[in-house]
Amino acid sequence: MRHILHSALMALALFGNDTLQAATEWRYVGNNKAGTVSVVEVPGFRVIREIDVMPDQPDRRARGGTCADDLVLPADGSRLYVSRAGLRDVAAFELPSARLLWRVATVGMADH
Repeated sequence: MRHILHSALMALALFGNDTLQAATEWRYVGNNKAGTVSVVEVPGFRVIREIDVMPDQPDRRARGGTCADDLVLPADGSRLYVSRAGLRDVAAFELPSARLLWRVATVGMADH
């Protein structure tokens, strides 16, 4: 699992007023085999959201595989970029909707 820290300044844009409360930051955790990213509230380490990073691959999820390998979240919190090694691509998701924006195939070895 890979962790990416994100400041609470984006909390309002991502999750609304109710979630901001006492949280100071979030960690984004890639769940490789599940094809999801967990958004974890810190402090408390409570999962507040699961983002499906394989919405375009429902059959692949049933067969298993490796996805959600590496994550990048820009400072403005508007996108989530996910390396999906099992699919040999990189995908971008809009936040907070988690809508798949685009995917780009990669070449070479899928295991990185």
